[in-house]
Amino acid sequence: MKRLLPLFLLMLMPAVLAPFAVSGAERGIGVTLRPPQGQPFRLYEDSYALVVGNGRYTKGWDPLPGALQDADDVAAALERNGFSVTLKKDLTRSAFQGALSEFSTKFGAKPENRLLFYYAGHGYTQTLSTGEELGFLVMTDAPAPDQDPYGFRLASVDMQSIVTEARIMNAKHVLFMFDSCFSGSILNLRERVVPQTVSDNVKYPVRQFITAGRANEPVPDHSVFKQAFLNLLEGREREPIPDGYITGEELGLFLKNKVPEYNPAQHPQYGKIRDPRLDQGDFVFLAQQGAEWSEPEPPGPKPGRLYVRTVPSNAAVRLLNIAPRFSQGMELAAGRYHLEVSAEGYEEHEEWIDLGAGEDRDVEIRLTAVPKQAPPAADAVPGKTWTEPVTGMEFVYVPGGCYEMGSPSGEKDRDSDEGLVHEVCVDGFWMGKTEVTNGQFRKFKGGHDSGDYQGNSLNGDDQPVVEVSWEEAKAFAQWLTRQGGGGGSFRLPTEAEWENACRAGTRTARFWGDDPDEACRYANVADRTAKRRWSDWTIHDCDDGYAVTAPVGSFRPNAFGIYDLLGNVWEWCEDWYDKDAYSKHARNNPIVDASGSNRVGRGGSWDLGPRFVRCANRYLISPGDGNFNLGFRLLRTD
Repeated sequence: MKRLLPLFLLMLMPAVLAPFAVSGAERGIGVTLRPPQGQPFRLYEDSYALVVGNGRYTKGWDPLPGALQDADDVAAALERNGFSVTLKKDLTRSAFQGALSEFSTKFGAKPENRLLFYYAGHGYTQTLSTGEELGFLVMTDAPAPDQDPYGFRLASVDMQSIVTEARIMNAKHVLFMFDSCFSGSILNLRERVVPQTVSDNVKYPVRQFITAGRANEPVPDHSVFKQAFLNLLEGREREPIPDGYITGEELGLFLKNKVPEYNPAQHPQYGKIRDPRLDQGDFVFLAQQGAEWSEPEPPGPKPGRLYVRTVPSNAAVRLLNIAPRFSQGMELAAGRYHLEVSAEGYEEHEEWIDLGAGEDRDVEIRLTAVPKQAPPAADAVPGKTWTEPVTGMEFVYVPGGCYEMGSPSGEKDRDSDEGLVHEVCVDGFWMGKTEVTNGQFRKFKGGHDSGDYQGNSLNGDDQPVVEVSWEEAKAFAQWLTRQGGGGGSFRLPTEAEWENACRAGTRTARFWGDDPDEACRYANVADRTAKRRWSDWTIHDCDDGYAVTAPVGSFRPNAFGIYDLLGNVWEWCEDWYDKDAYSKHARNNPIVDASGSNRVGRGGSWDLGPRFVRCANRYLISPGDGNFNLGFRLLRTD
């Protein structure tokens, strides 16, 4: 089945298509209207379409290979009918918003342009506390809303935001089509409107919509809706009102009546946006005369359903030959499926499963446990790496020893709390090779995202997690310890351990030397890229290519093989902040564990200049804070 959860299709529609003349590679077709009464008039200068197909879902939603093919078919048909088409597939929320904003800005500025948007993929309808319903377009990295409602909201696109985008466009007619089910009070459904012959009224602005079905109606992956739409558009279906044009009202009523003939469980809806300034006109296609017409193909054989029960119950299940994710009872065509079951601490299992047409099959897989393994003492040599099995986090061994902690009095940008320089000795430990990422943190928090900052998406799995308080970082470390994480325990580093790891045997201000303008090879800092965006910043005079956070490990490591100890994001330390801590330090494994009002942050961040991006620099941060430039990394002890 396509769009298994309630999916929705919204069409905020342009108006009319007409003669075929394309001027320039970036221009679509102009449209002239010749109504039965009145003088001909030019309705559109150019016609543009954005077609989006989401099919390769990664977090529990069923795969939709048909949606990807539908997007190809619709894009090709629109091009044949005079649209300049932009085709996008398998988008995340940030990619979708970027594509829609670019499309709207580039082609929606001219009032006489016609814009069409078509979406094929999962959709979902949510009932709000007010009793109203709000629809969502489900992006490929969105988790299921019943399992992770916060993560779902962050990774999906709500219809209100699309309606807002539609309202700010200057184009006269804008059409959004969604091949999925939709429900919501922001749109004015028209159940019994009877279309009329095209008239001068189409000159008025309009935002129309058509849905493939009502909320909670399953829409098959073999799309009857798409086929019926293209049959009418390209002349394979008889024009309902034989006047040479197909209006939005005409198309909506046609699909409402035609689609249930082939899928009785599917009832397309159509209407206009609830806005008196945008509901007077009507969308119009130029009818294709004289072409042969055919009925939509009936749905294929009834799909089967697959259920996989595992021991342990939290094992991950994948179907390797069709999609990376699996959901219980997912509908599948008859055939053979390559099943993979895996869980931390167990041997991986693979087998082929045969599923017949209409068959409901239950499979039970019992995994064999393997003993947990901690890094042996013999591996505790400088630069040795070890992978923690629950999150996949890599750790690097940092040797114990003594070093001079703090900043010499002559060091440029030295702050008063960085002295006195004093010798400290620390035991060896395993330090996180990178900062903790969003992907790793989500395994603990389930859907925690860093959000957007100044329009830049910071919530990719390989980005450092930000906006995490000291308490949350500690809770993550404790959770990982309870998971068994290879047999050791995890915590935040002390200041002395962190500075030892950062220096990696050096005594310069930064582990690469004293020159701050060498930073862009080793750290994500405030640089020329940032200054082009925020012109008043004090920067490193180099260019690292990132205006905000960078994926972890994007720059060169220090001598221990550890990345991003300077720059990217501030990192929490275990210690309470004390301005005079160094005068109170013990020589061996010092830590300030007396209570205070702030904890220590180290390393500087992407938005800071040379003063803060030094190994000795200390910063005080309230333990309850969580900022867009603040993250953490872990330390492992046996």
